[in-house]
Amino acid sequence: MIERGWIVLRSMALLRDRPVGFTEMFLDADEPAIVVQDSTLVDRAARGKGVGRSLKAANLHQLERITADTAAGAHYVQTWTSQSNAPMLALNRQFGFRVAGTMHDAERAV
Repeated sequence: MIERGWIVLRSMALLRDRPVGFTEMFLDADEPAIVVQDSTLVDRAARGKGVGRSLKAANLHQLERITADTAAGAHYVQTWTSQSNAPMLALNRQFGFRVAGTMHDAERAV
């Protein structure tokens, strides 16, 4: 991704030197207006303790620090969240995210 011109922002949460959470954002050189907030993962044992909030805040802070020079064209942060993940949906609203669309997946048994 770096070779394609993407910028990757990552944050990891540690609890007593043990990883308990991770998140990342991508800035695409081909689509500079949209920053993609990708995975935010929190260990089940650490959920409900503000880990996801801290991770998202850390990445948004990193984005603010680089936006002026490196990512001047960035205007939106886009993220995907499962409709069943009420805590992350609420957290996204607190950070100012709004629903811009709904994605539907289809599957069948094999």
